[in-house]
Amino acid sequence: MRIGSTAFLASAIALAVAAPAHSQTLAEAIAEAYRTNPTIEGSRYDLDAADEGLPQAKSQLRPSAEIDVTGTSERSIEGRASRRSNPFSPESSNRDTNRAEFTVSQPLYTGGRATAARDSAIAAIRSSREQLRGAEGDLVLAVITAYVDVRRYEQSLRIWRASTDELTKITQEIQDRYDVGDLTLTDVSQARAQLAIAKQQIVTAEQALEAARTDYAVLVGREPGELAEVPALPNLPRRVEDAFALAERQNPELGRAVFTEEQSRADIAAARAQGSPTVTLRGSAALNGDAVPYRLRDQDQSYTGSLVLSIPLSAGGLVASRVREAQARNGSARVRIEATRREVDRAVANAWNQMVTADRVSSLQEEQLRFAETQLDGMVNEYRIGDRSTFDVLYAQQQLRDAQVSLLASDRDRYIAQATVLREAGMLEIRAIMSGVQLHDPAKNLRRVENRNSVPWEALLAGLDRAGKPSAKVRLRKQPPTTGRTPRIAPISSGARDTPRLSRSLPRASADPATGKP
Repeated sequence: MRIGSTAFLASAIALAVAAPAHSQTLAEAIAEAYRTNPTIEGSRYDLDAADEGLPQAKSQLRPSAEIDVTGTSERSIEGRASRRSNPFSPESSNRDTNRAEFTVSQPLYTGGRATAARDSAIAAIRSSREQLRGAEGDLVLAVITAYVDVRRYEQSLRIWRASTDELTKITQEIQDRYDVGDLTLTDVSQARAQLAIAKQQIVTAEQALEAARTDYAVLVGREPGELAEVPALPNLPRRVEDAFALAERQNPELGRAVFTEEQSRADIAAARAQGSPTVTLRGSAALNGDAVPYRLRDQDQSYTGSLVLSIPLSAGGLVASRVREAQARNGSARVRIEATRREVDRAVANAWNQMVTADRVSSLQEEQLRFAETQLDGMVNEYRIGDRSTFDVLYAQQQLRDAQVSLLASDRDRYIAQATVLREAGMLEIRAIMSGVQLHDPAKNLRRVENRNSVPWEALLAGLDRAGKPSAKVRLRKQPPTTGRTPRIAPISSGARDTPRLSRSLPRASADPATGKP
């Protein structure tokens, strides 16, 4: 038996990267996850729930009606004094009465409370939409990662199996030459050690492949079949400055922080409006009379119309406290915008640097792979004429397979880094990177529920209420003044310090059964 060249390994690698004629594409996997993934579907329901905040806010300027029906049964028993004053009256009597009242209330002016609630609801809906965008971007990134990982470990497994087959042939030839006295036991041991390492790598690659397949199934909803080659990702920024600019405009986390601040600002106005006068138009119609026997013509009828002006005078400081609370929450939301912006910039920079690094590493590893193939061919030819040792051949074979596996890992890292750049820039969306997919319309449910139970005069009342909406004055916290001195770390205490030792016990103390305290 002769030691073969790299032709076998080269054919194995070609088989590893070749895509089947009818294989599942990355676009199909993303579309399936977008349609069926339960996590993203739950986020859509969360947005539907947020949409209901708008009609609830609008209801504050819509009429409300109610019917109150009261039935009363009364039994009277006369005492001695009543009997003496009227001895011919019955000792006891029963009377059953009923009252039915229909009331309609139409708020005319809420002091801007309804307007502030509407503004808060709109900002909350926009914030929830950004949250849904972020969840969709995370899902697409997770699907891409799982898809690429499955392909990577499948190809790695093929490489290690091909390497194991080749090492098996080399080991058998070395064993044959050892049997005839051409080589030593050391040569045999070297070959068998390399074969054992390759078999271990097969086991490791199989475990990693199954983990990636599980991730894929959880995200997409079915096991991966034969997966096609990944396509180039569209809309990738050309410069890191472009990525930062896109993230400033489109990153969902940053957008959510901005809309959260808008919501908290509207809450300040809503809190201040609780101390404003309100005007309500009320009307009622009532029937009152005997229930037994019940005759409609015998019922007393009453009709009432009223215009109610309510002016809050004092709430024990409740309104002022709620205003301060809303201002504090707004201050927190404002500084969180900057905190989120910094986190987004950090994420964009890291993802961009990972992409650039992976691209450079991949280029170098492609060059390393070419050299490793040439090296192995030369080692095999020189080994046949006795110019190279067994160790040289085994080392060259190891260098080649390591270069092949490392190149797969670098290509994977580069692709994931590209997808991460798009995610942080707010561009990893179905509508931006794909076509032929039925998109979820986040505004469809809002259009369906927004104007339910509306009345023709609602717009007029909304305009009047908006004119009286209190200003949402924010509160700025004063920063502590600088001391004018150079900041320094406090000096360490003087005196010798014991050499630190490992802690081998905890400072436990018996607890009082009644209080639980030591």
